[in-house]
Amino acid sequence: MGQYDYGEIAGAYGLALFVIDKTATTSKKYSLLVFIRRPRNRYDLYWIYRNEDLSRLKLNRASGDIFVSGIREDGTTVNCEIAWSRKDNMWTCLSF
Repeated sequence: MGQYDYGEIAGAYGLALFVIDKTATTSKKYSLLVFIRRPRNRYDLYWIYRNEDLSRLKLNRASGDIFVSGIREDGTTVNCEIAWSRKDNMWTCLSF
């Protein structure tokens, strides 16, 4: 897996990356994190997905947006954009 993207993310600037918990004994060992840059070289951490089987998901970039696509463990399709949700007041992956 080991996929990441650094740069503009939905009008902000930061890093989106998949991480793997190598100590986990199940397939639910993947997480998708976003670090959003703040003033004075500080970053805020946001968990987009945490402790799930994300082994068949990938990041895609289009201009200043990062998209997540693929198929979940249960067979459902994922197509979403990493963005700030005003409704939920948090960074998330907004389906389209």
